[in-house]
Amino acid sequence: MVGRDGVLGASSSLDGKLSLSRAMVQLTGEALVCEPGALKDAALQSPSLLSLFIRHEQVLYAQAQQSTACMAAHDIQSRLCRWLLRARDLSGGDSLPFTQEFLAQMLGVRRTSVTAVALINEAKVLAHPASVDNVPTSGGKEDHVSMGMTSALKLRQIVENAELVLAIELLAASEGLEYRKPLKPGLGVREGHARVRELVARLTEDRSMSSDIESIAGAIRAGAFDI
Repeated sequence: MVGRDGVLGASSSLDGKLSLSRAMVQLTGEALVCEPGALKDAALQSPSLLSLFIRHEQVLYAQAQQSTACMAAHDIQSRLCRWLLRARDLSGGDSLPFTQEFLAQMLGVRRTSVTAVALINEAKVLAHPASVDNVPTSGGKEDHVSMGMTSALKLRQIVENAELVLAIELLAASEGLEYRKPLKPGLGVREGHARVRELVARLTEDRSMSSDIESIAGAIRAGAFDI
């Protein structure tokens, strides 16, 4: 299969009948599909094409190694931004029909981590100044319009995002403590864990986390975790 991201299964046409890797289509689009045997015959008849396939496979494996190193060295936020930007470049459009679950699988993280990263990125945009200049009007007078209320609304949204992110981290930490039993944490951590469990039950099966996150965020807003 030949598409905008390169060639899939080229190794099967170079040597052997099986590809050395598996691939998953992530976005809809157009691609050229051909039989491995026909591709191998074409490569054997054209040294330049064979050389191109070999170089492509080398680059492909180098990218896989770099992606693995990236997952180990960089935070989730940087990895998600990189992955979305690359997907946008390959798709050729601004519409990326990815679900939260799919993004979490691609990054190897919890689904709630994707939500937290999205909230943090939104907060970065909201942190930009509400107004950066004043435009002179007639008579050489400066048209000064206070953007205080706009700034206050943006700050309020940033605070709400921060509450949701903290709620996600508290839920994740509480789940982690469950797996460390029978070891016991310190008194402060133990009390915080108990307050989380008063509102949210342990995650024993797959379920939507939105109501759990909202419950913990509301408790943070009310000062329940001011230990």
